Amino acid sequence: MTVPLTILFSLLAAFALTISKAVLVSRLIRDHEYSLRNFVTISVLFSAATVQSIASQCSYLGCGWSLRFGWVPQILRSVFGASPMSDAQLVVLAMVVYALLSICFFGHLLGWAIYALSRTRTLIG
Repeated sequence: MTVPLTILFSLLAAFALTISKAVLVSRLIRDHEYSLRNFVTISVLFSAATVQSIASQCSYLGCGWSLRFGWVPQILRSVFGASPMSDAQLVVLAMVVYALLSICFFGHLLGWAIYALSRTRTLIG
């Protein structure tokens, strides 16, 4: 499979996961089973990773992308010492975790928007 096709399928999967998360969140809010603690936790993690990735300095791994994930191996090396994974593998792992956080974060935001839209439509109609 070619690289552009793989990227397209990955983006479509991320979009589908975000939409499904949004529908789930709006349903949980409607049924009064939603925990705001989950949204706060995901928001804090997403914001911290985004700010750290924007504010970090370029490394030989980090400047190929708009967000720099070279700080992940540096932190892990300073906390745990030697790592069984290479720096490149750690950066890829950080990017995958960031993608999952993005799906959850934007799914929650879209879920709140869907709930607000349906609530407004119910109040008006």
